[in-house]
Amino acid sequence: MEKNIKYSIYIGLLQKDMKTELNTDKTIKLISIKFKKIGIIGFNCDKIKGYWNRKPEPALKISFINNFGVKTKDILKVLEKLKTHLKQESILIEQEQVLYNFI
Repeated sequence: MEKNIKYSIYIGLLQKDMKTELNTDKTIKLISIKFKKIGIIGFNCDKIKGYWNRKPEPALKISFINNFGVKTKDILKVLEKLKTHLKQESILIEQEQVLYNFI
């Protein structure tokens, strides 16, 4: 088993106005393009139901193990740009040390 950082990123699919829903496929494509520019060439993506201000909201959970060697500061810069572009109030990022193995 190897040790590395796992990132989980949560992005709501409603814009700040809480009325305009983002297109899921276009949002995933945009994330993929932005990630590829900094060296993240693979990730998992799940559509989930999140809650903001006690109201349900569709959201994406993006996760990957950083075996790409991308610095956290570069990931944060991309997320800041995505936050603005997608008109989000916030984007949540979690990072944790994990053991993993590709089989």
